[in-house]
This record gives sequence, C-alpha cells and structure tokens, in this order.
Amino acid sequence: MPSFQLKQLQQQLNQLLLAFSLPKEFHAQLTALFERYEQPGYRYSREVKALPEPAYHLPGVMLEEIQIPFSALAQERPRPALLLAQECWQDAYFETKWVAALVLGQAPLFDVSLLIEAINGMLAHAPAAEHQLLLFERGARRLREERFDVWTDMIAGWLGQADTCARGLYALLSVVEAGDDAHLPTVFRLLEKPLADADANLRPFLQRLVAALSQRSLPETAHFLYEIAINFYAEERLRFFRSLYRSMPREQRAFIAQGFRRGVTLLADEQAADE
Repeated sequence: MPSFQLKQLQQQLNQLLLAFSLPKEFHAQLTALFERYEQPGYRYSREVKALPEPAYHLPGVMLEEIQIPFSALAQERPRPALLLAQECWQDAYFETKWVAALVLGQAPLFDVSLLIEAINGMLAHAPAAEHQLLLFERGARRLREERFDVWTDMIAGWLGQADTCARGLYALLSVVEAGDDAHLPTVFRLLEKPLADADANLRPFLQRLVAALSQRSLPETAHFLYEIAINFYAEERLRFFRSLYRSMPREQRAFIAQGFRRGVTLLADEQAADE
C-alpha cells in the first residue's frame, strides 16, 4: 500500500462525497480509493474483527477518518444514503459493505417500510455471518434504537422460520452487543423457543449468543437457563445445554453450572416422587 498523508486522504474523501447522491459513481470512486490503499497482508482488530474475505485490509485510521464525514452526510441526506447503502452493499469486499452499513445506520428514519425492504434485500448479499452481523449492528442501528418494536418483530419473524432462524439469532446478538440492558428481557423471551427446540444445527449460533448474554449479565443468563431446564426438561436438551456450557469461558462455568445442577436435581427428585 502506498503511504498517505492524512490531509491528502481528507481531500480525497471530500471529492468522493460530491458523488453522494450518485450511488454508482460513488461506488466506483470508493472502489478506486480502497484499491489504492489496500494492504493484502495487513491485519487489524480494533475496528473490524474476524475480517471475512475478500477484503482490502485497510488500516484502521483510514476507516476512522471515513466515519465522521460519511455519517454527517447520511444524517443530512437520508434518501440518497439509503440508495447509496443498497448499491455499495452489493460489493463483495467487506470494507465497502462496512461503508454501506455505516451510511444506512446513520440515516434518519424517514420511511420505516423502505428501510425494512432495504435490509431484507441487502441480506441476499450477506454470504458470511460477519456480513449479517455488520448489517444488524451498524446498518440497523437507527431502527434498533428508535423503533425497537419493529426490529423485534423482524427478528421474531426470522426466528419463526427454519431457514432464517440463524439470521434471527445473529440479530439478537446485535441487540446484546449494543449494550442496552433494558432490552435483555426481550432477548430472553425471543431466545426461549430456539433454546427449547435444541436444534443441533443452530448450536454454534446459540453458543455465541449465550456467551454474549453471559458477558452482559451472568446472573440473568444463569436464571434463564435454569428456567429452560425446568420447563422444557428432556435428556437430549440437557446434552445440548451441556455443550453450551462447555463452550463458555472457564470463569463463567461455575456460576452457570449451579443453575444446571439445581434444575436437574429438582427435576430428578420430582420424577422419583412420581414413580
């Protein structure tokens, strides 16, 4: 990658922003800019983690410089931002999708139905799990913060279909990682059925979500798992829960295990009494 001066980069970004209302032209200029500064061997973790390919592997400072002017213009011009986001999201490269999600998530909600349509359409161009998370965390930011009722309705719809349940779990993960503890009861409510179903195909997604919940609120997560064990008892489900337990960090296991042991012991006692 050729080295760049910060002032030079800012000038290039200002030139790029002139095409903000021309999605295809903006996309072409953005691609040319990223290709100029790409670093195939470069890795960074602060801004983008677990970077899926293809990617330009741009330095984090460049993405930081992009955020401020792009966010400001998206807030001023929401309709062009929506069209620009849909155009750039079709690109295979992760950083271009990152720009699309950034712009979409910063644009004010001027028409919720158009935003829902855009998100559903963009999901067709989200081949990797990290692409979906990017769209949910950044692209759906305004929808999640300002119309949480609409966002949870979308998630519930995805969770209700076998072919989109994993998508719904990733959308729940974006809610957990957003850090608003007031939304945790809704997350637990929506998560109850997927956990009770104990679909082995969803195990990796559930493991990641339960781990995130444990990081956010370990006592509430332990109580939630205990309630699932009590209300939906089955040996195969307990095996599924044990696999979730083994996937957790060591420091969380003792706390979670206490809930498991209590639930299993109580149920065993009740079954023995019935017999």
